[in-house]
Amino acid sequence: MQRSNFSVQDHDPDRFRSLPQLYAGVIAQARHAEALGCDTFRVAEHYFHAVRPVRRHSPLRTAADL
Repeated sequence: MQRSNFSVQDHDPDRFRSLPQLYAGVIAQARHAEALGCDTFRVAEHYFHAVRPVRRHSPLRTAADL
């Protein structure tokens, strides 16, 4: 049986989070999922933000950060 983690990074208007903080949080979640033995880690791709557009982050760059 495979285990997976799916992460949705929505904007919370009551909690400010810069883009570097957003990406660092996703990387931390991915590392935690790996430590727990998950076979996959998926992130919903949102090309928008409540305040400003968010540039699509390259999967290769994300893999390099891991």
